[in-house]
Amino acid sequence: LLMLIVYMYSILGMILFGTQKRNGLMNAYMNFENFWNAFITLFTVVTGDSWNATQTSFVLSPQPNNDCIWNPTY
Repeated sequence: LLMLIVYMYSILGMILFGTQKRNGLMNAYMNFENFWNAFITLFTVVTGDSWNATQTSFVLSPQPNNDCIWNPTY
């Protein structure tokens, strides 16, 4: 049942946070750019492994000179 909930919220996270610019803890593995990365990110939050740092990296506002790239190549 827990995996089903994480599965559903991974899809929701991709929709809501998929275009979020990487900063802080958000790196190549901890992000919402595709399903597997979103699933791993939410699984670490569910297990309590540095969920506070993950939350902080999504709350921080980007600097004015760091514009978001709408279609990144990574």
